[in-house]
Amino acid sequence: MAEGRQPLDREEALRFYQPLLSIWLHQDGLLWSRTQLLLGIQLAVLAGAYLQRDMWLGPMIMLLGGAVTTIIILLVARDEQVYIRVAKEIESILPADLKQLAPLKLTGQPRWIGGRLILRGTLFGVLLLDLFLFVLYLVALGSGPCPFPLSSALCR
Repeated sequence: MAEGRQPLDREEALRFYQPLLSIWLHQDGLLWSRTQLLLGIQLAVLAGAYLQRDMWLGPMIMLLGGAVTTIIILLVARDEQVYIRVAKEIESILPADLKQLAPLKLTGQPRWIGGRLILRGTLFGVLLLDLFLFVLYLVALGSGPCPFPLSSALCR
């Protein structure tokens, strides 16, 4: 709750609860739909780059995929900030006897457990995969013999 604001009585808190909860649910949906969009784009990028790996188009597809992935990651990060801010606002307006209605428990579980860690790890891993394959395809294109003897199938 913002500084200087008077605490809300029970009726006022419940009146603000429903719109804030709707915003919170909307942000949750945005967060996960953008994550699904990212995974769909990555599947398309990986398939396209693999099919075009013998040409200059393969690395360019990976580069473009990395740029689009970065933009989506920034949008997901913004969604997460709004999501947490709205959850904290909901928790701050609820009277003590209604705290169980708060949608996000901000305490009570270890910080390393949760969807946020899984989401961040997935996004970081996808970005690293794009970068690795971009470099791999560039190296494979620019050299005659395959620079990866154990993975010569990648250099065809």
